[in-house]
Amino acid sequence: MAQYYSVPPPTGGPFSPVSPYSPYTPSSAGSFSSQHPLFSPNTEYFPPDGGQGKHPPNVSGKGYHEPFEQHTPDALPARPRSLRSKISHHIQRLWLWETSACVVSICAHFAMIALLGVYDGSRVSSWEGSWTLNSNISFMITIIKGAALIPVASAISQLKWRRFWDYRKLTDMDFFDDASRGTLGSLRLLWHLRFWHFASFGALLTLAAFTMDTLVQNVVDTEQHLEVTRGVATLPRSHHYASFNMYTSGEEPGDQLPWPTMVSAIDFGMQYTASMFWAGSNLFVYCITGNCTFGNYQSLVVLPQCHDMTEHLDKSDPDIYMLPDGLYLQKRNGILNISTTTEYPTSDKFQGIGPLISNFQVIANPRLEEPTAMQCAFYWSVATFRSANMTNFTLYEPDVTYWTNTSDAAKTKYKQPEDIWLIPPECYLNGTEIKDPKSDDRCINRVTPLAQLGLQNFLTSDSVGMTGEASSLKKGFSVNNLFANSALYSVTTVRRNETYYVLELTANNTAIMMSQGVRQLPIIEPDGNFSYYPANGTVYAYETYYEIHFVYLYIVHFMVGGSTLFLAVTIFLTRCDHPWKSSSLPFLFHGLTPQDRARFGEVPMMVDMREAAEKLKVKVAMTAVGQRLSTREAIASG
Repeated sequence: MAQYYSVPPPTGGPFSPVSPYSPYTPSSAGSFSSQHPLFSPNTEYFPPDGGQGKHPPNVSGKGYHEPFEQHTPDALPARPRSLRSKISHHIQRLWLWETSACVVSICAHFAMIALLGVYDGSRVSSWEGSWTLNSNISFMITIIKGAALIPVASAISQLKWRRFWDYRKLTDMDFFDDASRGTLGSLRLLWHLRFWHFASFGALLTLAAFTMDTLVQNVVDTEQHLEVTRGVATLPRSHHYASFNMYTSGEEPGDQLPWPTMVSAIDFGMQYTASMFWAGSNLFVYCITGNCTFGNYQSLVVLPQCHDMTEHLDKSDPDIYMLPDGLYLQKRNGILNISTTTEYPTSDKFQGIGPLISNFQVIANPRLEEPTAMQCAFYWSVATFRSANMTNFTLYEPDVTYWTNTSDAAKTKYKQPEDIWLIPPECYLNGTEIKDPKSDDRCINRVTPLAQLGLQNFLTSDSVGMTGEASSLKKGFSVNNLFANSALYSVTTVRRNETYYVLELTANNTAIMMSQGVRQLPIIEPDGNFSYYPANGTVYAYETYYEIHFVYLYIVHFMVGGSTLFLAVTIFLTRCDHPWKSSSLPFLFHGLTPQDRARFGEVPMMVDMREAAEKLKVKVAMTAVGQRLSTREAIASG
């Protein structure tokens, strides 16, 4: 096998550092060519004796030569290796550090995937570690990246030596060294190689590692879901209205009025439109988290039915406008006239009216040009609520149907002595359907006579009810009660085509507040005690869950798998080379003076280089062949 002699053996006398020094030239340029990139090329250097020196035979039997052969001059004693050096040699030769780093990166990779898989879709509160899940993933990514880059850097450095099997620019050594150290060097190497070299793959891996931390930040995300809790939710409902104030009549029909709670609710509804709000007040729902659902339930409510009666106005009289039920308005200065009675409407427009509470009529002519008339009937009904829910502390009752008793037996009259009964064909209590509604008292909706009378007395009152009149004067307006005052404000502050709309809205808001009053008032039991029968619901609370985006781990998969593959292929390609890798000692030894190199001979193995380097103390000095690293002995002899 060919031997590499970079220094000629002494011939005929001691070696002089001032002797002419010239390197030996190869026999032909073909000695440096690489016809087989996967194997070691012929790199034979022939000494001036024509190759008559001692050449160790080729014992590999594989048909190719090792590029460098350990050779020590005969004059030098053998250098015994310590146990530590032998272990280091095998670690270096077998790539054990790099292989171990690959194993660490693979294990950390699978451990991270397993950890993410366990907590994917689990509650954030289930994590009990002192570090957060994100912190643990970041720590594992640091281990993976650091471990994966170790074999990549070593492989790029080893490929550097293989590249110089053929003549290359010396700057390639610099490009490869920089690429093994970081991102910028990898970019420079890719630009220099134009991706046309296996080392480019290692440079891409180094660049990929630069993006790992940023991409992995998107792996762990959180999302919120509503979950059932142990709390209790209640929503007002009622199947019995019996509250009233006796006043002077006591238990006999007379001047009874509603409880102040109901009076406040009605007043709120009557005046609500004048405040330019467009819906009634919300019910009080007990739902501590603000997110609850309720099964199907029913409640006794007040329902309005309104119709535009403008076309039925009798305008034949030169002084007044008149409705069929008797309400009239002065043509000359009448702006508003409102009346509420307890008689059923006579118009055929009103169909499906249940037990009547009051008959509300109004004629409005806010600009004394063209009047608008409206008539509404307020009656008792049973509402069935489906899919009711509270979301973020807002109550939604999206699916509501109504049932009322339209039979002649259910018709009401003023100061009637009988109860009002409404028993719907279907009954729901807290999501459960009662098969026989008549057998369950909670399905029988009842209004007592005095409670009905109290409502009628309040609504028909000239001073506090839904009655009143407003007219135009030379210096302003004349109104006879507060309801007329708010209604006047409502109709005079809207456009001409919205008069009917605000009047209907006033009636609807009043009905809404009456219904809410009924739903929130207690039920008076036969023994005089108060009871409540709210609709019970299910309480939900927002729970935060981990949502793992495994797609963002593709860069980690590429890094771990790519570094392992890159190391394996590099080991195969350079299996016959000395594993110098990223060490600078080969350069330093070849930068010694010829005298020092003759002393130590060729030392291609890293383990011998390190042992020799530990015993050498050198400095840069000027020699006969230029600046070289020289030992104290070489300088003294020169």
